[in-house]
Amino acid sequence: MLGQGHAGRDCDVTSGTTRLRRRESFVLIQPPKIAVYISKLTVDVPGFVATIGVHPRHILSWNAPQKEAFKILVRSPNTKALGEIGLDFTAKGIKKQEEVLKYLLRGFLNTAKPVILHLRGRKGHEDEAHNRGVNLAGACLPREQPIQLDCFSGGADIAARWQRQFPNLYMSFSGLVDSFNEHQKRGLQGEPANRLLLETDQTPNAYIKGRVNTPHRIGEVTTLVSQVRQEPLSQVLETTNVNFRGLFHL
Repeated sequence: MLGQGHAGRDCDVTSGTTRLRRRESFVLIQPPKIAVYISKLTVDVPGFVATIGVHPRHILSWNAPQKEAFKILVRSPNTKALGEIGLDFTAKGIKKQEEVLKYLLRGFLNTAKPVILHLRGRKGHEDEAHNRGVNLAGACLPREQPIQLDCFSGGADIAARWQRQFPNLYMSFSGLVDSFNEHQKRGLQGEPANRLLLETDQTPNAYIKGRVNTPHRIGEVTTLVSQVRQEPLSQVLETTNVNFRGLFHL
């Protein structure tokens, strides 16, 4: 989403009186500010709202105390969304990932809050996670459910399939756009402007060449997206900012 970052290595994040050291996803937007925590024990940080998720790469180590903390945090009025959750075919335990994803979608969602889905296929088979994901989401979620597809890298066909299934679907694009093939570029070009989001959360080996992902790189992502879509950079920024605030009711 606009302003999202991912800590690809240990890093310090300072905002106001809040100082965190971690290896986990975070979002900083000002104003308002959003922070995404995976394992923090509170979402009630002044000036921040949160989304709560369990990354599929960490499913096998998700223990009972963490599950109990999750149940409390996800119901906080300060929690604006469920996510990231999803499927990652580059990680172990895909059957367990599917089991947990069904549990989360059926047990903790409501249509007042969006769900942020991480769906990552193997290199050269990017659509496999989305094909599995759209089937699973279609079985678990109402058609009107708002959804953000995180770091979307699929093609036009799978994008159209998601859009037919869920009219309140938003697709978020990152610096991975720099390595898109023509099939993937058509997926980005076909995304309706009013459902487009930007983010800086991506694998460290993407366009940033191993540098830490941080929200201040949003301009680089915007440039890449505007070039592929052949739209003015200012237009992309304005549109995605409006979309972001609308999706998360900010």
